[in-house]
Parts: sequence; C-alpha cells; structure tokens
Amino acid sequence: MKNSFKALVVVALLAIAGMANAQSSANANATANATIICPISIIDNATLGNLEFGTIVNGPSGGTETVTTADVASYTGTGVGGYTGSAPHNTPHAADFTVGGQTGFNYSIATTLVTDFGSGVTLTGLTNSKGTQATFANTDQGGCVTSPMDVGGTINFPSTASGAFTALINVAVAYD
Repeated sequence: MKNSFKALVVVALLAIAGMANAQSSANANATANATIICPISIIDNATLGNLEFGTIVNGPSGGTETVTTADVASYTGTGVGGYTGSAPHNTPHAADFTVGGQTGFNYSIATTLVTDFGSGVTLTGLTNSKGTQATFANTDQGGCVTSPMDVGGTINFPSTASGAFTALINVAVAYD
C-alpha cells in the first residue's frame, strides 16, 4: 500500500505540474482597423472667386449694396445703384468657392472679415450658401467629393465715398 500511495502522490504531483505549465502562457489575436478619409479643402475659384460689388453709383446720403449668394444685387439709398454705362465695369456676383472632402461627412464653415474696406466703407452681413454646417453628399462610389459654395455680403458707404476699395474675407472649413 505504501508503494501505491507513493505512486498516487507522484501522479498527483505530475498532474499539478502539468496544469501549472498549461496555464503559464496564453495568446489571442486582434485585428487592426483604420479608416482613411479625404483631406478637407477649399479653393477660391479663379474666374468668379471674389465677392464683386461692381461699379456703384453713390447717392447724396450714401447707401448700401447687398450681393446675395445667388448673385442678386440690391441697393438702398437715394440715387444709389449699379453702373450700367458703356465704360468697363464689373457685374456684381458672390464669391465662388469649391469645398472638397469625404462623402457623407459633416463639416463646419466660418466666414469672417479679415480686413475691412476703410474710409468709412464697411463690409457686413457675410453669408454663405451652406450656412455654418454642411454634409458632403453621399455617393454610390464613396470617396472624395466636391461641392460649390458662394459667399455674399453688404457694402455700406457714406456719401463721400469714391474710388476703389478692397476688403479681405476668410472662409474656413473643418470636419466636425
């Protein structure tokens, strides 16, 4: 019986040692995933890129001209209007941009005045055709898409304003 007990103890010790070795290491696998999207971009279109108020005929008390994102000009003030004579002049139109990014993704838009006209002439009421938030259109193909965007505003001028004036507008876009 003494030998049986010794054999049983040896078998039990070997079983415990085997279990300890089986539990001393383990492993598992994981996958690595990534989604890469198009960079967001905005470009000022060369031919109609700038917000153009055109040539304005001033009135005795000054006035305003508003150019909408749909290229519609309207004027306030006695005698104020757009010049339509035969001398060279620019036709009023909104600033024209193209925004690019990943289909289906949301983005925010900030339109700000960097430098005003000066000499009492101001630029106000900047608006863009997309508002402050937009989404790139979904397409069956996915990937990168572009979308047009226009910026309009209002020029305010006193009766003493005369000459060429330039202001600077910044339009920034960012993924949400």
